[in-house]
Amino acid sequence: MKFKKIFLWVGIVVVVLIVASLLGRNLLIKRGLQSGVKKSLGTELEIAKINVGLFRSDIRVEGLTVYNPEGFEGELAALPLIFVDYELGPMFKDRIHLSEVEVNINEIAMVKNKNGEINLLRLKPISDERDEEKAPAEEKPKKEWEMQIDRLLLTIDHIKFVDYSAGGEPKVLEIPVGIDHEEFRDLDS
Repeated sequence: MKFKKIFLWVGIVVVVLIVASLLGRNLLIKRGLQSGVKKSLGTELEIAKINVGLFRSDIRVEGLTVYNPEGFEGELAALPLIFVDYELGPMFKDRIHLSEVEVNINEIAMVKNKNGEINLLRLKPISDERDEEKAPAEEKPKKEWEMQIDRLLLTIDHIKFVDYSAGGEPKVLEIPVGIDHEEFRDLDS
């Protein structure tokens, strides 16, 4: 009888752990993306919703906001939707094969601050003390990954230029881009 109780409790714990990991996968990936962008671009990223396919190989990101780097106000880019349908197999061979990609960019903001610095030029990786300690001889050349996109659907609404360099109220210029679901096929690196 004790063996059945132990077996039942172990089974319950295993089921709870599996359910928790399945439900938490989107949150873990969201935090990983935010951390990766912070390290690679030196800026914050906000994601309203992310869904990584459980039985399908797709990722859907909704309400993605990239904030300006330190020294600049507001948002750098607002992307209501990014959808990627990928193939897992080629990744084991240093290839990225994306069957379908949809990118919807509402706004890209180019900002010049009071000091004349431009936000896009300030995007850079945050240096890690461990990186500085490494000797150049230790670095191995990284193999370039090949990339293939079968179908890219691109939407870009507008680009905004904001200039604070003259003092006072900023000069704002919005340029409508008007790319609406433009389709590109068979893109290769």
